[in-house]
Amino acid sequence: MPPLNRLNSALLAISACPLIATPISHAALITVNTEEDSTVSVDGCSLREAIALLGEPTLDNGCFNTGEAFGVNDRIVIDPLGNDTPIIDLDNSEISIENLNVSIEGNGTYISSSLRSRAFNISNSTVSIDSMTLQGNSSSNDGGAVALNSSTLILSNSKLYGNYSSRGAALNAVESRVEAYNVEVYGNEADRGGAGFRGVNSNFIINSSSFTDNRAQYSTGIQVLFGGGAVIENTTVSGNRSDGSAAGITSGLDTSLILLNSTVSSNTSTNNVGGIGIYGSTTNIRNSTVYANRSNNFNQPSNINIQREASVTYTNSAVNFSNSIMGGEFGVGPDCSIDGYSTFRIDQASIIENGGCSNNARAIDPMLGNLTDNGGNTQTHLPDADSPALDTGNIDICTNRDQRDQPRDGGSLSLPIVAQNDAIAVITLAGECDVGAVEVN
Repeated sequence: MPPLNRLNSALLAISACPLIATPISHAALITVNTEEDSTVSVDGCSLREAIALLGEPTLDNGCFNTGEAFGVNDRIVIDPLGNDTPIIDLDNSEISIENLNVSIEGNGTYISSSLRSRAFNISNSTVSIDSMTLQGNSSSNDGGAVALNSSTLILSNSKLYGNYSSRGAALNAVESRVEAYNVEVYGNEADRGGAGFRGVNSNFIINSSSFTDNRAQYSTGIQVLFGGGAVIENTTVSGNRSDGSAAGITSGLDTSLILLNSTVSSNTSTNNVGGIGIYGSTTNIRNSTVYANRSNNFNQPSNINIQREASVTYTNSAVNFSNSIMGGEFGVGPDCSIDGYSTFRIDQASIIENGGCSNNARAIDPMLGNLTDNGGNTQTHLPDADSPALDTGNIDICTNRDQRDQPRDGGSLSLPIVAQNDAIAVITLAGECDVGAVEVN
């Protein structure tokens, strides 16, 4: 497999490195203690008031700073107030976050506008949101739950569902960076594209998350366009539907996509590819499973479509497919298709059930179980006992752990044993990793 380009290498390095905590200096701490949504709350400190106070520390409202001086790592903590699920019903307008560096600890809070407005409009800021559900928010423009411009958002242990917009129903990012860890994105709907996450010249780092049952006219689950890229790891994209373009993942117009230990399954498009659409993108797919996607158009593939971008940048696509599975197509077209401008490189371990896109693939039934809970944060396809994916992976490029965060077989393992004469002996067990997103131990 050829080396990753500079952007791929940088994105991969970012995804592999854990976040390192840095000392917090001059950090304010504001506690939200009411579900009321108001700029002048009568019952205490509302979330809207807390954000306003960070932007204007001399403001006299219902909130108080119980931390240190206002600085660059300010915190807002939502007090559950004795409620199992605090619910903030937005009062017909979005919450704007501008020129701030703040973390919001949601403690399970629901934020909803009952489709009257989006939840957050974030610009020129660095924001962390943990343990929060954004449900039933909308915008007639881009970004139904979250609109992000020239900002960084770290989203963890959260859910975005039932949101609506023209594009980017759950989240729309422009010239921004998004990190999503253990996030569920489901049941969102866009009139146009990107019902889940949509990025324009933006970078996504997505780990241990799921994008399911979203609906859009095109490019439904995750859409990355016009520069930037995405590293998607330990994640499942399934059950999404579109009329045109890819229902699962779309990467196009000078973008980069890295798919590691992930599953793209059971997505359906009426007129285009069901699984992954690659249009002028450099894409690396490793130890992943692209399976049982569907196109209802006879001329379109079910799982992966690789094309030159033919309207703006005229960029050719380049795809590396290693230790991965493609198959189980339920559509009327082929498994995979590629135009005459793009390249598709595959290792000898990978499986493409009907042999599409390459004559070098193992064209066999991968024999996978249904998409279900096999442990871990996301649903996966577990190989059957007789699956050709078992112990046939390329050990040199296998990931250390599978999508469920279980260790992969690989190399040799030395084990001490006690012999009959109480002497200590050592036996060596050799193993090879499995192909696809899941390792059967």
